[in-house]
Amino acid sequence: MYGDVIISDTPGSGSLGTDGSDFAAVQFTLTSTFTNVEVQVPIKTFVASSAGEVYLTDKLGTGATAANIIAENTSFSTTNSTATTLVNVFTNITTPITLGPGTYFLAIDELGGALGWLESSAPAQTLDTGVTQGPDLGYGGTVASTPIASAFSDRNASADLLFTVSGTPVQGVTGTPEPRYAGIILGLAGLGMLIRRNRRMAITRR
Repeated sequence: MYGDVIISDTPGSGSLGTDGSDFAAVQFTLTSTFTNVEVQVPIKTFVASSAGEVYLTDKLGTGATAANIIAENTSFSTTNSTATTLVNVFTNITTPITLGPGTYFLAIDELGGALGWLESSAPAQTLDTGVTQGPDLGYGGTVASTPIASAFSDRNASADLLFTVSGTPVQGVTGTPEPRYAGIILGLAGLGMLIRRNRRMAITRR
């Protein structure tokens, strides 16, 4: 993991379990921009190896399309058998992921084997400035042809899915001068006007 922690749910003091739903998702909202985003999930396999699809999107559920996918790993697999081990779910992504202000969803769909996403009844949560977290979502029916368009709903579970998103903050750029320089800028502008006026007067006298 590198960069600042944007949002993180870790085991905390609650009792732990694993969610074995076919399709589960978490959601969070940002008010600033981060780049070099990395997503890690404590996810394990109950057999030798398990496979799935992982999606990071800006829309989830009915009406979502492929255009809403920011990053995806449709060939995710793991041999990790320790529930608390964080797994980087987008190792296939070579271009840095950048997230601006908005709401995002991280969804994992089990395709083969037996995946277990670690959850806690009382997670320890870390949120960067301006970051909020929404309810966990789930879907247990037939997955839509575009998986993220499946009819997700609130899991209403007694435990929260755990995950960590980190990244590098992108500093904002503004075209407005800082107040301490405003007087200098106005003074230079006035000096320029005075020089131009004196030049016009000199030309007229000639």
